[in-house]
Amino acid sequence: MNYDYKSIWRISAPIIVSMILTQLIGITDVIYLGRVGTTALGAAGLGSTYFFAFFMLVSGFAFGSQVIISRRNGEKKYTKIGAVLYQGSSFLILGSFILILISYFLSPYVFRIMVAQRKVADAAIDYINIRIFGLIAVSFLMMFRAFFVGIAQTFALQLISVSMVLFNIVLNYVFIFGFGIIPALGIRGAAIASVSSEFLAVLVCIVYMALKVDIKKYALNCFVFKNLKLLRSILNLSVWTMLQQFVSVFTWFLFFIAVEHLGEDELAISNILKNSAGIPMIVIISFAAAAGTITGNLIGEKRSDEVLTASNKVACLNTWVILCMLLIFGVFYYPILRMYTNDVLLIKKATLPYFTALLCYLPLFSGWVWFQNVSATGNARYSMWIEVVAMVFYLLFVGVVIYQLKMPLYICMFADGVYNLVIWVMGRQFMLSERWVGKKV
Repeated sequence: MNYDYKSIWRISAPIIVSMILTQLIGITDVIYLGRVGTTALGAAGLGSTYFFAFFMLVSGFAFGSQVIISRRNGEKKYTKIGAVLYQGSSFLILGSFILILISYFLSPYVFRIMVAQRKVADAAIDYINIRIFGLIAVSFLMMFRAFFVGIAQTFALQLISVSMVLFNIVLNYVFIFGFGIIPALGIRGAAIASVSSEFLAVLVCIVYMALKVDIKKYALNCFVFKNLKLLRSILNLSVWTMLQQFVSVFTWFLFFIAVEHLGEDELAISNILKNSAGIPMIVIISFAAAAGTITGNLIGEKRSDEVLTASNKVACLNTWVILCMLLIFGVFYYPILRMYTNDVLLIKKATLPYFTALLCYLPLFSGWVWFQNVSATGNARYSMWIEVVAMVFYLLFVGVVIYQLKMPLYICMFADGVYNLVIWVMGRQFMLSERWVGKKV
């Protein structure tokens, strides 16, 4: 396959749409909870970020599976793909039950020790003790996503994501504010709605697979749940990605903890910014995911010499799309923030941090493409090293500007810019060095 701009967009667009739609679940939660109060809004931000750290363990393992699937797809060894899907799914389901138990016993200690305001901590615990059960459904969804992205057939992701968002919009209203015999559950209702939506999306995904996917071509009629050799191959790639993504999001959670010490309003604003100004990041990650599957297929087809050219095309397309998005988000900042809260003073306080968050995306136009390709070439261990270095600089910045200098939130938001700059420099340097050529997976 010739990866020109048209084919890159054809692969990227469904991923972008599906990931933005998935982000709408968090956005819907914030929009509804913004009408409940700043305590619920801030606590949901802490709880969802805490959940996201566990989610990233699942996502990291699924990405390792995606690398193998895309490589086998490029090699035209289609019958080996089904085994990766089933082995990965069974491992993640078992792992999700273990993570749920860990979270159930660990969460109260984490929030009550680290969060200064007791009412915020208690609300976050109420949220996470329900939300954590979504890991089971997420395990299925992430493996299905790895399958569709790996074989470069990403349209299905849109259908699954649309259904999940529609379920969540309806269920959020019902469970947060109450409807009929169902009482208003507030922040607990938001968690129940998210978990229910994810399980319903799994059913949609299973039906789609049964109706639209060539079962025999990918050997999906041959169930594989205990292939230790295959599991080791997946883990050799994914364990570093799992740790990398967990560290990344847990550090983000620590940022929320630090911001909570600045005040309840600052914590609520951080949650708003994560969901509003965070949308361009979803697009950046989507293009990077497309770059990863293109890289895997090219290497599988013995066309490693074309990887850098294709990556540059993805980065160029990404740049133009994100610049347009940032312009739109900058011009319409007030109505965007207004969606999340009716509090005019809170919107005023959120304005400068909002523009800081948008500014921090500049190093990521090509940076995240290079970074994702490090793992896509099978060098997940080096990708973990990049993450660790970026997180050290990130935490040093947070420690100085929040705990030592107690700077305003818009200055604190530059921590993302520090992180993004390190990712760009180290990811680009590794890919241009071509040390990844010849790596076997």
